[in-house]
Amino acid sequence: MRQRTKHPATELTGMKLRELREKAGMTLRELANRSMIDFTYIKKIELGVSDPSIITLDILLQAMDLNLQDFFDSEYEYNFLQIEGNSEKNDI
Repeated sequence: MRQRTKHPATELTGMKLRELREKAGMTLRELANRSMIDFTYIKKIELGVSDPSIITLDILLQAMDLNLQDFFDSEYEYNFLQIEGNSEKNDI
């Protein structure tokens, strides 16, 4: 069976979530407890293995007293836009 490659946006999402969690001074377990989302699932998101829904991402951010705008208003915004543009080229 061929292994599925990770989408770069999935990895960037995980990196950004981890960065925000660490800036908030929270451990994975603390975030899991506050968000009521499984610890192992959050870990997979941060590692770029799992791709969270926008609702899951919003719940995680709210547990850190953040919102989706905080998540997307950052130095990663350029990378997300660049990846999105490359995906559209590949779809043609």
